[in-house]
Amino acid sequence: MRLANRCFSVALALVIIAWSSSSLQCQIERKTTRIKLRVNNQCNSTKPDEVEVQSWLNDGRGNASGGSATIQLTPQGNGVFEGSATISVPWGPGLGDPKDWSIGKIRSTTGYYDYPDGAPICAVITCKDRTCKCANTNGQPANVNYKAGKNEQVIEITCGCVTNAPIIPVDYWPGNSKPVYPETASAATSSPAVAATSAVVAASAVAYTATLVGVVLPSDTQPGEVASATVVTDPADYADVPGLKVVEATVPLATDSHGTVSLDGVVLQTPDGHRQPATGRVLLQTAASATELALNFLRSGEDSPLAAKTVELTRPAGAAVSTTATPATAAVSDYHASPVCGEGALQVIHGPLGGDSSVTRVLVDDKPGAIVAENRRAVYWRLPENTAPGAHRLVLQEGEKTLASFPVAVVGLRLTADRLTLVKGETTTVHAQVLGADAIPDSAWRGGLETALIDAAHLQKLAPGVRAPNEKQPGAILLRLENASSQSVDLAGAKGGVILQTLQKGSSAGAPFTYKVTAREAGGFKINANIIPMLAPIAGEAAQNAGMR
Repeated sequence: MRLANRCFSVALALVIIAWSSSSLQCQIERKTTRIKLRVNNQCNSTKPDEVEVQSWLNDGRGNASGGSATIQLTPQGNGVFEGSATISVPWGPGLGDPKDWSIGKIRSTTGYYDYPDGAPICAVITCKDRTCKCANTNGQPANVNYKAGKNEQVIEITCGCVTNAPIIPVDYWPGNSKPVYPETASAATSSPAVAATSAVVAASAVAYTATLVGVVLPSDTQPGEVASATVVTDPADYADVPGLKVVEATVPLATDSHGTVSLDGVVLQTPDGHRQPATGRVLLQTAASATELALNFLRSGEDSPLAAKTVELTRPAGAAVSTTATPATAAVSDYHASPVCGEGALQVIHGPLGGDSSVTRVLVDDKPGAIVAENRRAVYWRLPENTAPGAHRLVLQEGEKTLASFPVAVVGLRLTADRLTLVKGETTTVHAQVLGADAIPDSAWRGGLETALIDAAHLQKLAPGVRAPNEKQPGAILLRLENASSQSVDLAGAKGGVILQTLQKGSSAGAPFTYKVTAREAGGFKINANIIPMLAPIAGEAAQNAGMR
């Protein structure tokens, strides 16, 4: 097999959705932006040192790729200096469509005692009056919508002399707060141009990016009961899960030098007035008479909301599991879970629960999974990291009590190709293999569908004409391949760019499948693949390991 490890390591990506999924792509694109920098030195009119500018391209969901460039400034007269440069960043598979270019740090390449790796431009300029400091008095946070081939960011910086002003880092990000210095400080300046300014505005030392986040909670959350939610920075990954509701809001999040956003410092205020960190479980408690749930995003220690959302509460016509039973009185057979867990995919266990995920544990071979949401009828969770395909023991606990145990098979998808880049007219072979399917017990190959994760309507969108077998029919696993590069390659046997392969009990479940791809034009290609279990949930049983309570 002629598959370079270097290309494979960046080309194979997991898309986390309600079933196991994988994507194969070789071509890593590069996106470019042109930076135009204009510095107005009102302090002493000398030429600032060359500067380094950093910029990040993001997709609005927390995925970003960054780069930097050095800009040589040339004088334009009257203390004005201009320069430009191009920044090119890699944009690999799985990052989605680019949305915005954002400016990160803009700093002089000359070291400074307070900034050993470089200083803000204005900080390295001196004032004629020794009682003043040269500082940034005007800045323009840059946030440029991405348009292929037409990306340009223009940044203007004005350096003025300010009495008793601190040295101000020039870190530009959309959503920055802009503290204003007192008017008395800005008026006592030696520079007439700055003296006319009533206030000095500086960029915050903390960088923020306006980010779409989501509060993920069970879709059947009802009035008068306890539920647990999670705040995520990838709400699109949960949008099509029938059993979940996603409440989206745009919130400025702290961003590091690599463009990675963080929920640190953000709290979510619930109707009872409690403020809970957005980085952990959010407990929801509503009155029995409540018809909606008000949620406010705030910065820790502040009272002004960053965003506010209202969630309507409705009582479903019928719950999948009766709420008359409680974890204290329920039998192990009251709990149900799919016999198959997809790598990287969301999972669910149904049954009587308390709703507070802080006392619930989902263990796979004694390793805890990550709980996403919970109410009195179900808990949604993800596998522990690095859980290998094959047979495993799933255990559900609440407090000190083991509620149920399940024999499950973790399945994954191996997707490879003999060649990942082709010349026009060349054909290569794509290999797809479902791993771990041979660990599914024979008794679990019963027809059905975990409708909390993928319902019949969504199945029809992905696989028109396919219906999940009923419980009296043999179960199956659906392997779906989609040609995501239909303009550049042909996938043999595809209808509408899609190939559907049904895997059933026996040797075919783990057998490798091969598909031919032929290039219409030279370059790379992308094939998406999904695994959709069509198996009925199984009932819980008593814990099998002696070490489990």
